[in-house]
Amino acid sequence: MIEFAAAIGFVVAAIFAALWWRAHARLHETLLGREALEQSRAGLAAMLETVPAAALWWRRGGGEESAIGRIPGTGSGSPYSRLLGALVPSDAARLREAVDNLRETGAGFAMTVSEAAGSGYRVEGCLTASGDSVLWLADVSDERASEQSRNVDAAALTALRQAFNAIPLPVWRRDRSLRLIDCNNSYAGALDSLRDVVLGESRELAPEAGREKARALARAAATGTIKSERRHIVIGGSRRLLEVCELPDGNGGTIGFAIDRTDLESAESELARHINAHGQVLENIHAAVAIYGADKRLSFFNSAFARLWSVEEEWLAGHPSLDEVLERLRERRRIPEFADFRLFKRQQLGLFTSLIEPQHELMHLPDDRTLSVSTSPHPLGGLLFV
Repeated sequence: MIEFAAAIGFVVAAIFAALWWRAHARLHETLLGREALEQSRAGLAAMLETVPAAALWWRRGGGEESAIGRIPGTGSGSPYSRLLGALVPSDAARLREAVDNLRETGAGFAMTVSEAAGSGYRVEGCLTASGDSVLWLADVSDERASEQSRNVDAAALTALRQAFNAIPLPVWRRDRSLRLIDCNNSYAGALDSLRDVVLGESRELAPEAGREKARALARAAATGTIKSERRHIVIGGSRRLLEVCELPDGNGGTIGFAIDRTDLESAESELARHINAHGQVLENIHAAVAIYGADKRLSFFNSAFARLWSVEEEWLAGHPSLDEVLERLRERRRIPEFADFRLFKRQQLGLFTSLIEPQHELMHLPDDRTLSVSTSPHPLGGLLFV
């Protein structure tokens, strides 16, 4: 009997021990699961802290507020109240009204708000399938800065285009293949057309017969130096003289502009007529007259000058320099013998830059003639010898 009771006690103890061990194992597994779940939750929270997004939500029926991620704002209070406190007042009022409407009626919304510190956020409010209210926030400060930069660039480009079109000269640009890719309104107006039409047809600022010559000027400029030429073109029914310039743009193309020289051409023609009439008068006087231009070359002489110095008119018509004339007169012993001829020549050439008032001198020639020589600055530059 005693042995039977002991056996029963052993079996009962074994059953309790097995039950205890099983319960302990389950408790251990539960604790491990909780620890893993907590680690996962902590890891997810840490990950959300690294992204520029956050969320606030309220359980259905006005439940407790929860938050994940980095909610803007500092200080005490709930994440939502701190968010409202961080925003500029007008945005905070808009967001509060939208969130109240979401929680009351379920109406979703989307808006952009700004912190007083300058950061911007995209905010979207919606309801989940279970009826919870969720507020998503995404930092859009970089996107906003990029957009503002694009707006500034666009404004600068618009201002540059307006300035480009305001230039009262035809201006254009060519690409590497020397194709016309841009022009201002003055260029299009000179061709009595619109800018888009001019560019679409690659119309040159040149008469039909001179278009290949215009492209040749651009090709020459593309090699690295500014090139220019004068060409006539009809603008607004009037024949105009344009000085056309092309210069390299540093990228293989060229930039061109044109200056209207019609008035200058008219003035030069008028001046040429006056000079011709003046020359006819000087030709008919007995005094020897010679005019040297600012380049120190003979620009006019009358027959009396050629006879006085016994110099061929054909040679004088080649516009020799004063230096060359003096050398020829010295070789033919037409001027006085100077102890230092080089010094005399330097003094004569120096008159181009030093003479202000007319000067008079006597010159004793080797053939015993004595000349009265008057030297004066010429109104157009250079010297007048009489």
